[in-house]
Amino acid sequence: MLVQALVAQLRVTLQAIDDYDAAITAVAMRLPDYQLFAGLPGAGSILAPRLLVAFGEQRERYRSAADLQNYAGVAPVLERSGNKSWVHWRLACPTFLRQTFVEWAGSTIPRSFWAGAYYERQRAKGAHTTQLCDPWPTNGFASCTAAGRPERPTMNPST
Repeated sequence: MLVQALVAQLRVTLQAIDDYDAAITAVAMRLPDYQLFAGLPGAGSILAPRLLVAFGEQRERYRSAADLQNYAGVAPVLERSGNKSWVHWRLACPTFLRQTFVEWAGSTIPRSFWAGAYYERQRAKGAHTTQLCDPWPTNGFASCTAAGRPERPTMNPST
């Protein structure tokens, strides 16, 4: 009986998620910049509205790309003490916003020639590279390394 009750609750929850997704899609498609974000490699119907919200309507809020990167937490933090220096993940940031950029970056690797080339160059240098951890993001508490090489991007490098 407990399992049946939990399954019934899950069905209601899944329907509510579908309703939210439909509402988000309907609102996002009416916004003036939606097509710009939907056209980004790997954005798709899920990440395009999230990226649109990340940039917002007040573009003057961020004077440069670095300002947005710092706010979102995707810019690394360099610390130095004496003869030592280290780089770490920015902790004080909106984690869902950071996760939006991390997921989008991971989804561009097989869809964008330039992202794929950069990823391959970093792997060749031995840099620690991560990709989206299916099915749930790690939010910085665990590391998911890219297990295999991504499919080679087929996009024309001139685009």
